[in-house]
Amino acid sequence: MAEKSTPNSSEQLRFASSGSKIVNQFMIFVAVGLLPILFPSVIKLENRMIILINISIALFTSYLYEVWRGYLEKRGKDTSLILNIQLITSVVLLTHFLHYFGRINGPFFVLYLLTIMESFLNKNLLISNITVVIMICATFLELIFLFITKEKNLDFVNILEFLVRIMSLLFIRSYGFVLSKTIESEQTLRQEAQKTTSRLQETTHQLSQANSRLKELSLLKDEFVSIASHELRTPMTAIKSYLWLVLNRAKNLDEKTKKHLQIAYESTERTITLVKDMLTVSRIEGNRLDVNFSAFDLKELASQMVEELKIKANEKKIKLALRPFSEDLVINGDKDKIGEVFQNIIGNALKFTPDEGNIEVYFQKRDKMVEVNISDNGPGIPKKDISRLFQKFSRLGNSLSEMAETPGTGLGLYIAKQIVGLHKGKIWVESIVGKGSTFTFSLPLGERTYVRRE
Repeated sequence: MAEKSTPNSSEQLRFASSGSKIVNQFMIFVAVGLLPILFPSVIKLENRMIILINISIALFTSYLYEVWRGYLEKRGKDTSLILNIQLITSVVLLTHFLHYFGRINGPFFVLYLLTIMESFLNKNLLISNITVVIMICATFLELIFLFITKEKNLDFVNILEFLVRIMSLLFIRSYGFVLSKTIESEQTLRQEAQKTTSRLQETTHQLSQANSRLKELSLLKDEFVSIASHELRTPMTAIKSYLWLVLNRAKNLDEKTKKHLQIAYESTERTITLVKDMLTVSRIEGNRLDVNFSAFDLKELASQMVEELKIKANEKKIKLALRPFSEDLVINGDKDKIGEVFQNIIGNALKFTPDEGNIEVYFQKRDKMVEVNISDNGPGIPKKDISRLFQKFSRLGNSLSEMAETPGTGLGLYIAKQIVGLHKGKIWVESIVGKGSTFTFSLPLGERTYVRRE
């Protein structure tokens, strides 16, 4: 359904002046018919019949123009020509009317001012200026005519009345000109605003379509990554198992073959980790990550993770320790997902901590939250890199990457942040370059947190 357009101020003024014209002329018709009868000594008319015919023609033409203009407006046509013809007709009929009714100095002179103002409202400056000039000249001519013919005894009051008429014409001309320019500026601004609104609506529509398309592509991407990751994980796990069997069960393998098989085994392990991380990210972003909540001992889980990762720590002669904590730390959460957070953060610390370094895991209680801290004495993280640590595929500077024994996926900390967020916790890092870093994540104690399931 099309919206109804609201007329602006200039249109309202124009319609008001045109719409009231018929009423004004009818009032004049009544006045001309009654006033001379009621006040014959004051109101003297020259040829009343001509005046009544003149006003009747004005009434008829005004009604005709209004009907014609209404018809054109309904059809969406331009009505400016009709308005100009109507104004010219009004000026001619008004001049003829005033000639027989008091002339320029008569009581109905104000109708000329209204007609001039209507011309300005319709932005017809030419007709307005011509009318003003003609009326000023006519006023002067009438004053000179009266002075020469001595038809009327002119005194100061009479001359002042003529001057008032002239000043009124000049004033209405100046005011009308300013009003016309103001209306023109308003219409220009309104048109520009409408164009801008149309462009904004079009741009919004295009952005909405692009956004919908991007959402569709994102869903397709997530679905593809999920399917591809799931299909890749099974054969890669089988390859890893066979490589492990060959390395640990096969006999008579020379050192060169063992080295190559070990490289293949580690590469397969990294690929499996990447596939697993990609699958987890896909499920997180698709709101399909299965989180199973249950009560468990966080200290016990931390001890288990530390023992599992000590094998990698011993390879680099890194001291990995869990600081004792006397209070109970029972939380409601997904034990496997929190274990993945431990693996990602401690594993990240193992990659960047130099040989014979130290990594310590310890707890702190704050109100109803427990904070898990993983502190190392590695090279530290520059401040410019901290803000992007928990983003997808975020990697540290080259100098730090060269210290890692195996390249990372850049997804571990991002996944850790998402899992902690699902448990209504937070994760952050404090680091000093050259002294080490401390990664901390908090979890609520004794509360059942938000559950997101497939």
